[in-house]
Amino acid sequence: MKQLLGRNTIVRKTCHQNALRDYHSHLYSPVFLEGFGSWLNDVSGFDLTNFDQLDAAKRSPDKLIVIKDLFVPAGKTLDLTELQQGTVIEFSGRVTFGFQHWDGFMVRLKGKNIRVEGKPGNLLDVEGHRWWDGKGGNGGKQKPRFMQVTLDDSIVVGLNIKNTPKDCFIVNWSHNLRVERINIDIKDGHTKGGHNTDGFGVSGSKNVTVSNCQVYNQDDCFATTSGSNYYNSGPKGDPTPFPIHNLVVNNVHGTVSRKGTNIMIWVDPGSVSNWKWNSNVSGGQKVRGCKGVPRELNIPCGKK
Repeated sequence: MKQLLGRNTIVRKTCHQNALRDYHSHLYSPVFLEGFGSWLNDVSGFDLTNFDQLDAAKRSPDKLIVIKDLFVPAGKTLDLTELQQGTVIEFSGRVTFGFQHWDGFMVRLKGKNIRVEGKPGNLLDVEGHRWWDGKGGNGGKQKPRFMQVTLDDSIVVGLNIKNTPKDCFIVNWSHNLRVERINIDIKDGHTKGGHNTDGFGVSGSKNVTVSNCQVYNQDDCFATTSGSNYYNSGPKGDPTPFPIHNLVVNNVHGTVSRKGTNIMIWVDPGSVSNWKWNSNVSGGQKVRGCKGVPRELNIPCGKK
């Protein structure tokens, strides 16, 4: 398995090449995530092929929404919130997005007991090169984030995401969530000006498992932090004072660009507990100091 990402925050892995891994983030939470209830099989579905049908799809008595070859207009959010419990959302074909300089999320998912599934061959093709200017979120053109996930007792599986303008998959205030087999491919940003194209970020959540995912990007592969403001990638300059308990990083492997840092941990001493760590991340030549690493763990933090 290979690695994921990290940011200017707590468990950080700056990933510029490839990554795939098994990661469990448990903020203020018990460790393992078990069942998620059941979803309906063999039910009629609502085929969402025109953005103007979005509200009707969410109001439909069908608990299956099939999003196929959809075009999302510029400056609009594919707002998949206020869903009925037990809803299944399937992504099929190629979903595309209009171009506009704006600050928001291109896709939002929110609900309870929701299954989001990418069917074979699905592609969320964001065409981020239209925004890339080498500055990411640090200036230049205004760029939207891609996906915000706020889900309870739910699963997101099998999505293929390509070339986001900046941050890709942000989990906020979720409980009992599994994220599996997500492929984030932003390799084009290496030569076309991609920056701050972070893969996964988790904030203020309990019982979140990220496993068997791949990230190819220009910034952090996986970051986890706590607190109420994750949108700006967590604390900068000072270590986070918020607790991170029951964190499991397992079977994480990846290659970082020479300009990156393999792992960075920046927390207040004593604010973490019950961490388990098993990773092999290499390639980064930039050495950055770490703070608050649990003494009982042998984590090569801040080393080449």
